[in-house]
Amino acid sequence: MKYIIPTIDVEAIRTLSRLGDYEKLILGRIGDYSFGVPKILEIFDTFRVKGTFFVDFAEKDHDPKLFHLLTELILGKNNDVQLHVHPQFMSDPNRPLLHQYNIIEQEHCLDESIKAFYHATSHYPKAFRAGGYGADNNTLKLLSKFGISVDSSYFPGHENCKISPLTPNVISKVDDIIEVPVTVFKNNIDYRLAGNVVKQGSLIKKLDIDSCSLEELKLGLDAVSDSKIKIIILFMHSYSLIKWNPTYTKYEPDFADMEKLDSFLGYALGKDYTFATMDEIMNFLPVETGREYTIPEIKTERNFLNSVKRSISAKVRTTLRGK
Repeated sequence: MKYIIPTIDVEAIRTLSRLGDYEKLILGRIGDYSFGVPKILEIFDTFRVKGTFFVDFAEKDHDPKLFHLLTELILGKNNDVQLHVHPQFMSDPNRPLLHQYNIIEQEHCLDESIKAFYHATSHYPKAFRAGGYGADNNTLKLLSKFGISVDSSYFPGHENCKISPLTPNVISKVDDIIEVPVTVFKNNIDYRLAGNVVKQGSLIKKLDIDSCSLEELKLGLDAVSDSKIKIIILFMHSYSLIKWNPTYTKYEPDFADMEKLDSFLGYALGKDYTFATMDEIMNFLPVETGREYTIPEIKTERNFLNSVKRSISAKVRTTLRGK
């Protein structure tokens, strides 16, 4: 059986040192409608799919009552809530990644976040994802101490992730922690101008509603499946279905990404994938040993000029966000 776990990082982050608007970036409130977590839940409900919402309980400047209402909404729809931590919002704004803290400091960040998690939900988390994938092996040691058995922070090759190298896309055991890595694939791209290939390149991409086209999502899913990868992580954020201007003064629904999510879920269900949450599947995760290096590959084409424009736009947004 092939499983897809939709995971949603729930966070209101404007830059790596500045909190954003909870109403906009988590709820996606635009006028009388909510296009953030509530809209994601609505779409999941339409397809009879459930997901795991990794909620950033380190955002201590937000009213704790908001997180109680939020998690009540998610759990009330029979979805899963687990722990996400961006430590800069409860500790040092100049150190946005957990691996930038020593083990004692990390323990404090996790302890405070888990207390906030329990205060909101009346239960303790079983799974974790570090903000920005910024975990290291100290983080994994501490998770076990706090009774968390599953981590999903490992992003092979990502500069923020300092967990000792593991086999990409394969569920591994690191001491007492089961590592469910971010699902990645390699996109080999022909860039065309006036019908001719003017450039070739490749990108390692996660299976992500935000950063992938629908073509990449479908081809990536098929390639991952052909590689006999058993657990697939679909990546989203609470703000995946909204968009905003560079100064965060204007927000609007992203109807194109809503349609993309609809289309991908329909495609995956038509391929007989089973959707599950971390909580549902963690007791029978297939830990594999001796599996060879596995990053499946796809091939796509892009318009060269459009790609340049998108690249410049992405760089501007990244600079403004401090990433």
